[in-house]
Amino acid sequence: MISTHSLEEPPLTQTWAQLGMGVGCLSFVDFLANLMRLGNYATFQIIAQCITVFNTVLLLPIWILWLGKQLETIQIQQQAQAKPENQPLTTTATATAPKAQQQQQEQQQQQQQTWILLP
Repeated sequence: MISTHSLEEPPLTQTWAQLGMGVGCLSFVDFLANLMRLGNYATFQIIAQCITVFNTVLLLPIWILWLGKQLETIQIQQQAQAKPENQPLTTTATATAPKAQQQQQEQQQQQQQTWILLP
């Protein structure tokens, strides 16, 4: 059976994406209302101001804060996946063991210092 659905959850929720689409559509309606102010200033001035205030004071900050919360959750999940859960135990000490431990510590430090950049 062929499916287009992924087994993994998407990193950003669909509700957040829908809110973003709503903000974008309201911005377009706001742009149109501002254009229509040229024809009937009084009527469309009120409409444009209401849409602008609702969109930029309420919806856009909610969308940005929600994005920040989701990115924080994604970063925590990726850091948890990058950590090795079970490290093998060595029973015999060899001359190369300290060198291997040093390399492993350097790799862990590099992983901790790496920032995750998302578009």
